[in-house]
Amino acid sequence: MRSPEGAARGSGRGSSGELPQDTQGEYDEYVWMRHAALAGITGAFIVAVFFLGVDLLSGRPPLWTPALLGSALFLDESIAADADPTTMLPLVIGYTVLHGIVFFAFAIGVGSSRLAIKPAEPFTPWAAIRVALLLFVGLELMFLALGWVVGSEIQLAPRLGFGWIALANVLAAIGMTGVIEWGARQLAARARSGPGGAG
Repeated sequence: MRSPEGAARGSGRGSSGELPQDTQGEYDEYVWMRHAALAGITGAFIVAVFFLGVDLLSGRPPLWTPALLGSALFLDESIAADADPTTMLPLVIGYTVLHGIVFFAFAIGVGSSRLAIKPAEPFTPWAAIRVALLLFVGLELMFLALGWVVGSEIQLAPRLGFGWIALANVLAAIGMTGVIEWGARQLAARARSGPGGAG
């Protein structure tokens, strides 16, 4: 018959019920990766839905914005204000997929700095503001980079509206910050409760 110590070793836990250190690290990595990925999905979704609303309010066909961006990025061409996006679905889908990938990668990068490097830093308004500002500036720079790639002749920002772009990025940054700080609170609570604490 095995001793209690042997049973604890066999179950993967120490005699105090704590998870092994490598398992704790894997769990923490899972938490921050999950929240960083979710933050990217949240940001991409917010921007997509926001510009769907802008298209409708502006009297343009639904999905006109991703059609314009897809045409500019993949074909180096602009589209008319009354263009039918349903005739350009491959461009819409292609841009939407790329849009999601970029947001995902960006959120992983920002999320790692908040969740992996400083996982035990407590939630404070300043921490949230710092993350939100970093996200907003990064999103603005990414759109400027997109405008530079497609060229100034297409005039993406004037056609979409500088104010709409900034507002979309503000809302996306707020949503992404909320998800990242949610993960930070989980990791901070785990660090306070000790290695054997709940996640």
